[in-house]
Amino acid sequence: KTLSRNRDWKDEFTLYSHDIRYLKNSFHANILYASQLIMMANNPAQPGAAHDMNKASLALKHFKQALAIDSTHAKTLANIGTLFYQFLGRYDSAEWYFNRALHFDSLFAVAHFNLGYCYEIQGKQAKAVSRYRRAAILDTADIRPLSALASIYFKLGMNDSALTVNKRIMNVHPASDIPYLNLGNFALANKDEPSAAAWFEKAIEKNPGNVALCKQLSDYFRSRGNEKKADYYQSIIYLKQE
Repeated sequence: KTLSRNRDWKDEFTLYSHDIRYLKNSFHANILYASQLIMMANNPAQPGAAHDMNKASLALKHFKQALAIDSTHAKTLANIGTLFYQFLGRYDSAEWYFNRALHFDSLFAVAHFNLGYCYEIQGKQAKAVSRYRRAAILDTADIRPLSALASIYFKLGMNDSALTVNKRIMNVHPASDIPYLNLGNFALANKDEPSAAAWFEKAIEKNPGNVALCKQLSDYFRSRGNEKKADYYQSIIYLKQE
């Protein structure tokens, strides 16, 4: 029996696929299998390929099976919410699951953030702001709620608030390029290319590995006749490609 089972152990996914048939009533087995399916759905075998919807659907089935065993498990509820918006584009359904997760764990920062995103996509901006703020308070190490908050403030025309949040990101996460990218994007939206370029240059100082941005800066400066800066950003690209 041991020898015939060896091929089932060749990787985690094969193991979970084999064992789930005998562990349908196991909460943890369903969670493990669904989590593995999500990871594979997000990272298809072919680079650049779309999400694997078959694996996503199967993951949803097993998350729901786990939920049938423990209907109060906040992380499972949030995982289902993520599936609904990330793979199915059903933000209203995702909203329900995130709210349900927060009913059982009001301190679940990621659920607050994801709920805020769903609100924002559906045009519920005030609710989105409230959730992003809560997520930022609950998890100061996660930069995403602050970045989302700055972005939504800018969209609402609350430029001073957007700048204040970006300054907070600079203070709390001094090594991050995100606030400089945000400020560059804000400047672009205001059709201020010189200011945008200046902010993007600061972003590259923080993260020289952003090859796409280096390419944009190189093209921008070349179009402006600044060959020195254009060549500089092109040289960064060459270094990263070696």
